[in-house]
Formats: sequence, C-alpha cells, structure tokens
Amino acid sequence: MAPKKGIAFPGAFDYTVYPLEGFWTLPVGHREGPLDKDFLQYKIMIKQPSFVTSEIFEQALELAHEKVDPQLLTQLKFETIDEGLVAMILHTGAFDDEPVSFAKLADFIEASGYQRTSMDHKEIYISDFRKVAEAKRKTILRVGIEKKK
Repeated sequence: MAPKKGIAFPGAFDYTVYPLEGFWTLPVGHREGPLDKDFLQYKIMIKQPSFVTSEIFEQALELAHEKVDPQLLTQLKFETIDEGLVAMILHTGAFDDEPVSFAKLADFIEASGYQRTSMDHKEIYISDFRKVAEAKRKTILRVGIEKKK
C-alpha cells in the first residue's frame, strides 16, 4: 500500500501478500503421548518479498504507529530464517486431521532414506480458514530432515 500513499521503498515491486505461516512445537516433557493443545508453542509469520530489509521493516513500523496500538508493534520482529533441508506435504481438511498427513509424510521420509531433525514443524496456510470450509482447507505441513546416518 506504500506506493498508493506516495512512499517509495528501494527496489519495491507489486506483489501478492504471502500466506500466513506458523512454526509449531511442544516443550520438552509434553512431546510424548496424546497431543495436549494447551501446551503448543508457536510463532506466526508472513514471508516478505526480497526488497524488504530490516531498514524498510523499521520504516514500516514507524508508518504503522498511527494506526496500530504501539504495544502490538513491540511484538513484531524482522527475522531471516534458514529452514535447511525439508520435506512437506499438502494437507487438505481440518487441522485436527493433520496426523493422517503427518503419517504419510513420515512414511515418505523413511522410504527416501531420511529422518526428521526434530518434532517441530511449520504450517503454511494456503486457505484462509475464516473463509474456506474446514473440509477444503489447504495447509502445507513442513518438517526439517536429514539423511539417515
């Protein structure tokens, strides 16, 4: 929206906003047995186009001060994340049905001679869960992997 307001960022170009993403994990001591959602820890993020730098991020924060509660702005961070080697699967359906897709992904990883590097995972929400029926939601499930030793 910056160009519509006469604000030019170096190298900026028109783009479609990337989908919402989330890193999900459980603390040590809660990773065995049935999933207890009360203990899930997460980080929610949106990928940024290549022209966005930490300087542009800081400038955008300043511009947002007029419209966003400053307390909320303190929770925002600009990070570069290197996920390394990953395996992923497209899950269609309810979030509660993800274990079926994770099982298929685990079979693929095993058959390919790899293993997961952790039980943490990333979800990329292709569908807007507020607008798409639960049975039709599309979510990419992604996990870190390494070649079996």
